[in-house]
Amino acid sequence: MLRQRLREAQAHFDQIKLILMECSRAREQAPPYGLASGESFGTVDIAYWKAYDHCAAVVRCYATFERFIVNAVDEWVRWSLTYHPVPFLRSETVRALYESGFAEILRRRTTTRFASLDRARLAQGVTLLYAEPIPANPSLPLDPFFAAQPNLTLGHVSSLFKAIGLGDPQLWVAECVALQELCAEEGFGVEEELKQLVERRNEAAHGNSLPAEILGTNDLLARVELFAQLCECLCDFILVAICRTELGEELEGGALGRVSHVWPNASAFELTATRATIYVDVPVAMLGRSVLVLSKIQSIQVEGIPTVGFTDGEGTALGIRMPYLPVEGMQMIDARLVRGFDALTA
Repeated sequence: MLRQRLREAQAHFDQIKLILMECSRAREQAPPYGLASGESFGTVDIAYWKAYDHCAAVVRCYATFERFIVNAVDEWVRWSLTYHPVPFLRSETVRALYESGFAEILRRRTTTRFASLDRARLAQGVTLLYAEPIPANPSLPLDPFFAAQPNLTLGHVSSLFKAIGLGDPQLWVAECVALQELCAEEGFGVEEELKQLVERRNEAAHGNSLPAEILGTNDLLARVELFAQLCECLCDFILVAICRTELGEELEGGALGRVSHVWPNASAFELTATRATIYVDVPVAMLGRSVLVLSKIQSIQVEGIPTVGFTDGEGTALGIRMPYLPVEGMQMIDARLVRGFDALTA
């Protein structure tokens, strides 16, 4: 479901971009003669239209990003409770974050945000963190994890992820090629833009006057695309964290090999195998620098001879073809060995 959560977020980002482009285009065009419905565009000051676009875009952009983070954490917590409940529930950082959030909810229990929460169920969550033995099919409400969180900058996301056992995503984000290329093209940085998005969102949502700085359509579109790619980058980070939790820090429990050479013209590559058995039609995950791509082995060749499988592959150079053409150095992982991976990536 994690990839489904990403698709939902991307659909929202796409809608924001479409509205920005269509509204900007509509206001620049003169309405056909006699069409009264277009006259409203001429009665609103163009500066106010731009301010309206700016405010709507930054508020919805941040809301979409924040909702994706909440949904992604939900998927991680559900997966952890299903397959690794003991280390998750016995983690001191998980306990500390949950308990501080629960205390914040109790402190502000009469406010609109927390008034409708079932505090008895949240208290059961605190009990679960110390239960012996851990009950079957444990579940943990998410609200306390976010109750004390401010608006999410990259630093806050990093602190949250580390507290719940996902690790620090900042290096992963910094090395993401798609984000690097977009930032280089547009001349901005991920961390600074997320911080500014929070400030612009607060100014747009709570300010009584127009924002001091109003971004134009192109600037807004570039930033919406940035946060769409940031969500995809963080999705991959979480999936890799799940693989490492399941297979070991070096993925030794499921690594099939590394890409040692690529033949782009033949749409094939050489894999130096680190696992004894490799078969065709096996779903795999290709892990590179801040990227995770799912694919499936279509064919295998050993010294130019096609085969459907190889049972003595360790250290052998295998010719592989599949829909995705990786780059040299990427690691191939047997996705079947990560429990719940199918559901997460569906």
